Amino acid sequence: MQNSRSTNWFIMGGVLLLAAILLVNSFFVFTASSTLDKRIQQAKELAKPAKIELVVLTTSCSTCFDINPTLAALKSENVEVTKEQSIPGDSDDAKALIEQYALTRIPAIIVRGEISKIAPENFAQRDNALIFAASSPPFVDAVTGSLKGEVSAIVINDVRCRQCSDMRRVVQSVIQNGVAITDQKLLDASDEEAVEFIQKMEIKKLPALLLSDDIDLYPIAANMRQSGLVAKDGYYLVESSAPYIEAETGNVRGLVQLLMVTDSSCSTCYDVTTHKGILARLGIAIDEEKTIDLVSSKGKELQQTYNLTLVPTIILQGDLAAYPTFDTIWKEVGTKESDGSYVFRKVNALGESIVYKDLVTGDITGQQAAASGSESGDSAS
Repeated sequence: MQNSRSTNWFIMGGVLLLAAILLVNSFFVFTASSTLDKRIQQAKELAKPAKIELVVLTTSCSTCFDINPTLAALKSENVEVTKEQSIPGDSDDAKALIEQYALTRIPAIIVRGEISKIAPENFAQRDNALIFAASSPPFVDAVTGSLKGEVSAIVINDVRCRQCSDMRRVVQSVIQNGVAITDQKLLDASDEEAVEFIQKMEIKKLPALLLSDDIDLYPIAANMRQSGLVAKDGYYLVESSAPYIEAETGNVRGLVQLLMVTDSSCSTCYDVTTHKGILARLGIAIDEEKTIDLVSSKGKELQQTYNLTLVPTIILQGDLAAYPTFDTIWKEVGTKESDGSYVFRKVNALGESIVYKDLVTGDITGQQAAASGSESGDSAS
């Protein structure tokens, strides 16, 4: 009898324990299910298009930053545009929005509504809205209404210098750097207006380029200032490097004569015209060039005058003083003579494989010459 009662109590306890376990398990399942439902609802809500309202502040400026691609990109996102307005940037409604959101540039886009559900690129949140304003010039100053970032360029060339650079190429380079040059003027140094600019801007070298200080709004302006350019009377002055014309005297500076000295007895020697490409990269303007064989009377004269010991080589004559850094560079590869000529002497500076002739020993030096000698030896054996 006692054993029967114990068994009943044991069975009853097991049933109660099982019921408790089931109850706890049901609670956790219910809680997890409830949390999952909330997350599913949240995910569904986030998946819905964000309902937004757009206000676009426009301008009549034809050269200003094009805001349409940005607007199209915004609309291509998961959004539902419930309202869209285009408002002239100089209207009273626009002025109220400019003040409310502290806008500085027009054109601009104002996005309101469910902005927490989107993160369009280059938009910044201000109060209850996302703001996009013209990211690069030209644009209209939202406060003053003035147009900013339209740059004017004045090129002053000089027909007397056929070797001088055409500053219009510089203008094209500036345009390729994203600068909106909306007004270009080409003058010759003899034009009355050009003479006024030369005097007013104290131009020393021609050709010259004047860029209006509206260029300050562009990244390229930082490079200009680092190179020492300073705005004066509303313009940056870019003067030509050599060759150029001295504005005061009319003299052409920076013209150079190139003498290329060869030795016809050395058929494997390096091509002396290699120097022309090197000089071009240094910005040296070759006005006249001659190739002179060492066996000629002129070649012998040059060998004696400049004590030439290695050929091929080059001799530079003319106005190299117009190139401020040339002397420093030339010290590494040659000499400056008493008559002002520059003689190239370190032939091996062109590379280890360069083949040249030593006029003192008569030897032809270089890897190609060595290879040729080796082949000759093999043939003889």
